[in-house]
Amino acid sequence: MALRTLSGRTFLCEAEVIDLRTLRPLDDQTIFASVAKTRRAMIVDEGWKSGGLSAEISARITESVFYDLDAPIARLCGAGRLDAVVVKAAGCLNHGGIGRFRQEVSHARLRIHL
Repeated sequence: MALRTLSGRTFLCEAEVIDLRTLRPLDDQTIFASVAKTRRAMIVDEGWKSGGLSAEISARITESVFYDLDAPIARLCGAGRLDAVVVKAAGCLNHGGIGRFRQEVSHARLRIHL
């Protein structure tokens, strides 16, 4: 969904997607190589924004490859929002959740200047 929304007709841009298969150990080198290549970072995570995986990845990027960035790191997280809970409970995406997700992607896109 995120790749289609970011790479599709909506925004007419390209995105490099890293699918982290393991969280421990976290593959820092792959993340850092992508930041060096694209000069941007948008972290999409189903978990909590504060104290979650997206915060940890953001901190590692900031600590290690901050000067490779051309824009602030954007984080798009799910947990803690009412519509994210509804989507997870329903087991499928509802129209309200998709609309809210697209709106948040749009705001994140503006933050990283895509």
